[in-house]
Amino acid sequence: NRLLTFGMNIGYNSVTIGSPKIRAIEQEENFDIPWSMYLDARKFNASLYKCYSRLFSEALALGIYSWHISTGENLFELLNLLNEHEECAFVLFLEPDDICEELISKTENINNVMFAVKYKEGVEDACRILRNNLMLYSIYFTYKDSDEVLITSDEFILSTENLRPVFTIFTPDINCSPETVNKIYTYVKDT
Repeated sequence: NRLLTFGMNIGYNSVTIGSPKIRAIEQEENFDIPWSMYLDARKFNASLYKCYSRLFSEALALGIYSWHISTGENLFELLNLLNEHEECAFVLFLEPDDICEELISKTENINNVMFAVKYKEGVEDACRILRNNLMLYSIYFTYKDSDEVLITSDEFILSTENLRPVFTIFTPDINCSPETVNKIYTYVKDT
């Protein structure tokens, strides 16, 4: 059910329904609309519930169904909101320490969420917990200029295969040079 729901939300809702709507609005209104949105929800709390819900609804009206969300200490409150927007696909960026039995229990019936676990110490245990509980997960790696050779030599991708993620996400550090970002982008595209 997780794979089907998440896959349909990405493949059908985002691509088949959302993309044509986005293109039509872009042509009519003459501005760009992203296919997916990034949301920093690390400071999410109950008082922002309605605001975030409205944000998701307004994005749907534009054709945006896919979200990448950085989470914080109020993750469990946020999960309730994400469950209400069941037609969307949410990738939640988490630390390995965030993966626990309580999270598994709170998300066992939420099928529109995939976890992205930060590649750092503890990632192996976090991925094992997610895999053993049949949860969808990926890993993400925030790279610096000095990581270019590691990533483009295939060494990193080969080392992550043992974790069995659905995919690996590379995000540049805020101080990463545009040249390195372009090289990593080209590598990912070519791979």
